[in-house]
Amino acid sequence: MSQRIDRSMRVTPRPLIGIVIWAAYAIYAVVSVLPSGIDFDEVADTPSNVIKGIVIPLGLGAAALLAGVYFMGWWRPVLHEEHRSPRWTLLIAAFTGLAVVVGLMRTDWGGKEGSLILWLAVGTLFIAVAEETLCRGILVTALRGGVGEVGVWFWSALLYGLMHAANIVLGEDVGPTLAQVALSFFAGSVMYGVRRSTGTLLEPIVIHWLWDFARYVGDKGDGGALMFVHGALPILALVVFAVAAINGSIFRSAGAQESTTA
Repeated sequence: MSQRIDRSMRVTPRPLIGIVIWAAYAIYAVVSVLPSGIDFDEVADTPSNVIKGIVIPLGLGAAALLAGVYFMGWWRPVLHEEHRSPRWTLLIAAFTGLAVVVGLMRTDWGGKEGSLILWLAVGTLFIAVAEETLCRGILVTALRGGVGEVGVWFWSALLYGLMHAANIVLGEDVGPTLAQVALSFFAGSVMYGVRRSTGTLLEPIVIHWLWDFARYVGDKGDGGALMFVHGALPILALVVFAVAAINGSIFRSAGAQESTTA
């Protein structure tokens, strides 16, 4: 996909710029949390842990990324798609959004104190803003300055997955971390599809935020149909993305034939 170079851009998008910013943020995300001494598995246990382990470091990280977008003059390409993918690919966003709704319905709102839930809402918002701005905003914009749209999807999703490998340093076991890296690659692919189909970065941010929020608060542990639907909807979104990727629809604008080479 071609990317129009706006006159307001102070820095011309290039893949290396995106990779350097990604690496800097990945290092910062680890280094900024280490001084708190909070183990990865305990970061959401108390309001104090959430503030020190999520809100402050990732809030500052999100602010730094947004400041970088402003400095480079990349607001428009980071926040908006110049051309959306075909309308039927909105099924990716629809299934993912429904999964978030079901997740919130299953959330155990009475299982945690109100102040903890409030700080988790703030913290997970900062996570979503930072990670989506970086991976579905800055990286997508930078990669479009040097690779085809297939490469934009693959590398942005892969780097999103690899970013979660840093959790090992924060105390998470290797096995679960590697599984999270793989799952994050697929989640990053779906979020790329949400951006392409809706045309903005806002939807990925909101979906990412509410998904993480519900996950951190915790579910009721209920089984049955609702749990099945909650697990099935993201899979359906991934299937739609896979179909759209295989036939090239997700990499093309509606009604246009575009290059999809990596």
